[in-house]
Amino acid sequence: RTVVYSPDVVRERSAAERAERLERSRALAALNALARAVDAKDHSTREHSERVARLAGALAGRLGWAAGEQGRLHEAALLHDVGKIGVPDLILFKPGRPTPQEYAEIHRHAAVGAEIVAEALAGDQVAWVRSHHERWDGAGYPDGLGGDDIPEGARIIALADSWDAMTVARPYGRPLERAEARAEVERCSGTQFWPAGVRALLALLDAGEI
Repeated sequence: RTVVYSPDVVRERSAAERAERLERSRALAALNALARAVDAKDHSTREHSERVARLAGALAGRLGWAAGEQGRLHEAALLHDVGKIGVPDLILFKPGRPTPQEYAEIHRHAAVGAEIVAEALAGDQVAWVRSHHERWDGAGYPDGLGGDDIPEGARIIALADSWDAMTVARPYGRPLERAEARAEVERCSGTQFWPAGVRALLALLDAGEI
């Protein structure tokens, strides 16, 4: 790739700006390593965050997000499950379905993850991490948000996260066939999932881009 420098478009950063950029870069690298460590603890979720981030970026592109915003969403989606570092392994990797009390413990991970990434990500990205388990009908967690009150980035991550959970083997069940997962997403459009996001996912599936 050849790049032509132009002083009209490239502004030299101050020493303080360069230091801040470097500090943020290092913090993100550390958080990404932590997210990979969470995924690697269980073979069934290995590379889950990377798959969710790729799909979230593709959905955002289909929904008309600018390239820079897609990149920021990808960045947040990579870290969406980092809060699971605070969930006991006996619960996180339990074979079979968790009990209601264990589910409550697992549900803490969204808010915990938002606290962890708050120093490295922008405020809207932190909100995407915190709200990625909210539901369109308001029955999600941690804040019970619904509809347009859920940040758009969180709605996209929620759909990408659920698609990956449905189509990849987990300790408590077999993965769904693609047609089964598609039918489930369509069934939950308007309740669990943002309808516009579902339409974007179906378009990607029809185009062979997933």
